[in-house]
Amino acid sequence: AIISICNYDLQFEKSTIGSLIFPNKDDTPIFNTAGAYGIKIRFNGAQRLIKIDDYLPIDDKLAPILTSCQNQFAPQLLEKTIIKLYGNCYESIDTNPSIEMHHFIGWIPETVKFTDVNNKDNLWSRMKQNFREGNIILSINAASDEEDNDSYRDKPRLTADDSPLLAVLDIREFKDHKLIKCTNPSNGFTSFTIYKPNETNSLTGWLNWEDILEYYSQINL
Repeated sequence: AIISICNYDLQFEKSTIGSLIFPNKDDTPIFNTAGAYGIKIRFNGAQRLIKIDDYLPIDDKLAPILTSCQNQFAPQLLEKTIIKLYGNCYESIDTNPSIEMHHFIGWIPETVKFTDVNNKDNLWSRMKQNFREGNIILSINAASDEEDNDSYRDKPRLTADDSPLLAVLDIREFKDHKLIKCTNPSNGFTSFTIYKPNETNSLTGWLNWEDILEYYSQINL
């Protein structure tokens, strides 16, 4: 969710991320030497300010949450805010990107399962138009192991190297191809990526819409 919001800010010249973090100046976060910050979120129908420090969470390998840009600290603070909101533990977080986006920017969350959509071409057209106009922010999810029902039982599963969650950065059509530019917040990328514009960045690539419908289960917006 945070990646998607950052991409929205860059694409439409907004300051959504910066306006959530205090102290700030002109919606740009200010480094606080005291190590204390306030993060504005929406929770249970009201705006709230969550206080956090600048200690970064770590994963099971004792690696802290970092971005590829060394001078960025806002995404890490937002990630820590979500963790604190849901009990200070990754394992306790039972949410999806659209819900997290609602916490940060207030947009009403919606999940569209591909199995519930009869006209996939119409879904593509509406999704592309609204994304290009800045009306929606998107992410893509794979079916989880718990979704053991008739809708997902025969669906191809991703490999261990593939990401179950993708943030959408761009949507385009080229000749007969419907393409979605995605980034993978994990440590690799899908085995069926058709084009990587920058081979040094293994987290970003273009996927066919048909492959997404085949291997993933839903979009969050």
